[in-house]
Amino acid sequence: STLFPYAALFRSLCAARVGFVPCVILGAATVAAVLVREAVGPEICVQVILIGVLCVAGAFGARHGFSGGVLGAVLLGGVVVTDPGAALSRPAGAFLTLIIFSALGWGVGALADQLQRKRKALDVLVGASREISTTTDEAVIHQGRFDSLLRLTDRSWVETSDDSGAIRLTSPAANVPAADADARRSRPRVA
Repeated sequence: STLFPYAALFRSLCAARVGFVPCVILGAATVAAVLVREAVGPEICVQVILIGVLCVAGAFGARHGFSGGVLGAVLLGGVVVTDPGAALSRPAGAFLTLIIFSALGWGVGALADQLQRKRKALDVLVGASREISTTTDEAVIHQGRFDSLLRLTDRSWVETSDDSGAIRLTSPAANVPAADADARRSRPRVA
């Protein structure tokens, strides 16, 4: 019980890290863009900030990628490009930069999220195949297959049946939306 406050603090710090690290990445990209601004020009600064946005999106997913794109566009227009005559300083250029950066951040983040889901599914299937291969008991095999299907489909209803068509295992109805509760009888079953 004396470790509980420290465990809660540790979880809070880990959660804060997920929001803090993207800001550090974008801050480093902004500093790099400011440092090379005079030597190479504002065109390269746009690319440096965009690289920072894409790094955030690839590492932290679509939500942080979108937020990083918005923050990157704001930092680019407010800190990096300070020339009032530049195209990025005008409202249309700033708006276009905001749209492009946030769209690219969200798109790359969505791809990263999809890759992470596929990796998780592969881990679940490999774990289930290990578990199934170590037993000859049919009930354990059906339970292992059912558990792996439940882990793969977070919000779906899962039902398994044996060779005769008798239902062996069914997921709880709490996972099924109310509109699907009646329609689930007509769904194809996993044999």
